[in-house]
Amino acid sequence: METLESRVVLSLSGDLGCWSSNEPGDVPAQVSSESHQVRVSGESVTVNPIAWQMAEGEGHHSDDNSTPTVELTSNRSDHVLVGSVVEYKATGSGGSGEFEFRFLRRTEFTEWQVVRDYAADRVWTWNTLGAGIDLYYVQVHIRNAHSDSDWQAGAALTQIVAAVEPATGASLTTNHPGLVEAGDSVPFSAGGLGGDGEYEFRFWYRPQEGEWQSTREFSRDPNWTWNTSGMAAGTYYIQVYVRSSGSPAAWEAGASLTQELAPAATGAVLTSNLADRVAPGSVIEYTAQGNGGIGSYQYRFLRRTTDTEWKVVRGYLANPKWTWSTTDSEEALYFVQVHVRNSG
Repeated sequence: METLESRVVLSLSGDLGCWSSNEPGDVPAQVSSESHQVRVSGESVTVNPIAWQMAEGEGHHSDDNSTPTVELTSNRSDHVLVGSVVEYKATGSGGSGEFEFRFLRRTEFTEWQVVRDYAADRVWTWNTLGAGIDLYYVQVHIRNAHSDSDWQAGAALTQIVAAVEPATGASLTTNHPGLVEAGDSVPFSAGGLGGDGEYEFRFWYRPQEGEWQSTREFSRDPNWTWNTSGMAAGTYYIQVYVRSSGSPAAWEAGASLTQELAPAATGAVLTSNLADRVAPGSVIEYTAQGNGGIGSYQYRFLRRTTDTEWKVVRGYLANPKWTWSTTDSEEALYFVQVHVRNSG
């Protein structure tokens, strides 16, 4: 936003020279209200061998085609309440056709624990009663029956054990549904759906060609203000993650908006149709002109005396003209100022 100031004297007599200044004293182009929901999936992750999720162990892989593969599924979603009973089923293929299965479990900060050692039974049931509220990894190892390998292949699932039902939806809005000048502060408000009605929110943003950056960690406050000072003009993506309050999930639902940052106006010119000294009752017409930015502007006019504070005499409009009738104005030295910003 660019600010330009002028002054005018209302006086019946006396001389006063002219004075002017050009001092800098803001919003979203075209906000796309596109919104979406996302949900962590409970699909099986098949790996051979398991990479970062795989428990340590010496796998043995034959040079022939006898190495089996395995898939892991469960009868529940990836998010269950404490006390739920989850049945995990492994399905082997290839290899010798006869298999043994071993099940393991851990959290993000604990070591792998064998919860059922090798057996021909491909099903393991976990009663989560007494389990801590956390994000768990459940894993199965497979090997051919009678093999001396520690494991030959594996698969893993994530399992969230929580005290509340998960959020099922999210919303994200801003009250600046248009162009935003770089340097403006843009407020966003998020909402959640489902669960028990209490949510936590985490905000992210990224430029069109950049990486996601977390701008605020999970909090129950659904509001976040984006300070765009120092940011380049261009397209940005704003995203919110939502989860039920107290949930250990990384996120349960999400929504996003596309935000455009426009270059700020870089200059302004303010002129009037009369000299800087006029008699009370004169009508003065001020005309402003913005420079730089996107080339389409809005103008706001302010006025004060040497003994008063700035007062907005006309809010932002596309009309670059403002007319001041001085009929009811006292004799004084007045300063008139215009603020210029991009339209939108």
